[in-house]
Amino acid sequence: MRNNTNVVSLDLSNNALTDIVGIAIGNMLTVNKKLQVLDLGFNHLTNVSLQPIGEALRTNTVLTSLMLNSNPVFQLPKELPTGNGSSSESAGTNAKSDNVQSGPPSKVPPHLAAAFAHVVPFTDAIIANTSLTCLNLFNTGISHEVGRSLAHALAKNSGLISMEVSGNTLSQSDLASIASSLKKNQALFFQAEAKSAQLMEEMKEQAHQVQVEKDKEAKRIADAEWHDDNAKKRAEIREAEEWERARRVAEAEVQHLLNMEAENKKYLERLEAEKKPAKGKGKK
Repeated sequence: MRNNTNVVSLDLSNNALTDIVGIAIGNMLTVNKKLQVLDLGFNHLTNVSLQPIGEALRTNTVLTSLMLNSNPVFQLPKELPTGNGSSSESAGTNAKSDNVQSGPPSKVPPHLAAAFAHVVPFTDAIIANTSLTCLNLFNTGISHEVGRSLAHALAKNSGLISMEVSGNTLSQSDLASIASSLKKNQALFFQAEAKSAQLMEEMKEQAHQVQVEKDKEAKRIADAEWHDDNAKKRAEIREAEEWERARRVAEAEVQHLLNMEAENKKYLERLEAEKKPAKGKGKK
């Protein structure tokens, strides 16, 4: 698939794929120039796969739809690691995460930093990517921290017009921000689509006019060639008729001369016949 030139849609959903395959898929997306739709739903991919996939999306310019639904790709640790910190610190951290504010992602709690580092390339890719229009993140373990990061990234994206985030834990403010960004992008998309349709109509009209002009020119040339051919034929016919008239005139003149010669011969013969009796009378 790295050098694929034929497959535009690939469905790998519900195949129990793990991060080993997820990392390979990310590497594939880095170089693939044909695949437009990729369904990875209902597998076992985690945030380990999310990092290479996100890094690939930063440079990929052909993929338009990506389904990651029902994979724990955004799942972060829910509690502090045992052995460090007190229960009061843990309670304070959880309370903070439950009352997050919408806006740019702030520094995440230390116990989430390692897992969140795998998420950052993906959210950064949403900002940089220009081809992706549909993203399915249903039931992917999105928490408040990730939701805030996604909302911030989507606010800087102008291509995504559909992003499914239900089945996750996002704050109402982040959900509102995501909805607002999608609505803005949809308006831009429909404007671009309308402009594209208008340009297509204009191009069709221009192409039609060019074809009309070509047809006119072709007809003019054909007519001119027909007239030229017709003129040549008429000239040939006139020339043949003139030669025929000249031949007939010449034949008539020759026949007239022959007739005159024949008449003259008869006249001379008649004179000669009349002279002979006269000579006979003189001898007597």
